[in-house]
Amino acid sequence: MQPTPHILLVLCVLATLPLLGCGGGGSGSDTPAVTESITLNSDPDRDGRVSISGIVDFSAAVFNAYTGDRGADVAPSYVCRQLYAFDLGDVPAGARIVRATLRLYQARVVGNPYSDRGDVIVDHVDYVGDPGLDSYDGQDLSRNIGTISTTVDEGYKTLDVTAHVAWNLTAGDSWSQFRLRFWRSGLMITDGENDYANFIDGENDDWIASGPPELVVVYEP
Repeated sequence: MQPTPHILLVLCVLATLPLLGCGGGGSGSDTPAVTESITLNSDPDRDGRVSISGIVDFSAAVFNAYTGDRGADVAPSYVCRQLYAFDLGDVPAGARIVRATLRLYQARVVGNPYSDRGDVIVDHVDYVGDPGLDSYDGQDLSRNIGTISTTVDEGYKTLDVTAHVAWNLTAGDSWSQFRLRFWRSGLMITDGENDYANFIDGENDDWIASGPPELVVVYEP
């Protein structure tokens, strides 16, 4: 007797199922992918602060890098943001990015920036080697990609930037650059007080109990 079409279909389906080993165990074919990790530090010559007027300061003066305003020291509307640039040259060509984490150390907070200005958010910006006026609120690839800090607590603050680092690598970019800012407009706060947060930059990674800016990249070779 010839097998019916239904029997042939069942036989074909069974032939495609994976073979099981003795004792009910799997075949071990689902081996996890091998991943490697690399920690990139920001370039000290390309991280620092940029003011609302376009003044850039990447010097190594202690606590010179800050996000917020120094209304008492400079002017009520003198607001700054911080830039961090990471050289992607050590990430192997063709690697698949599994995870990328931005890690920035908040060393101190002056005044009341979190109550006056809100949380610290991050922009993914187009890297330029010579930052200027556009660096304060331009060069956008993606604005407000996430919140990196909500409190005055000192220590490392982290943000998942996987999609953005992967985008840079796919686009053939040599750098990933990020900008820190408080989400409320600087022009809204003119109380004449200092309200800012110091996030460590590359020149000042030796401050007491602090750590350097890091981009931790996990990838499949």
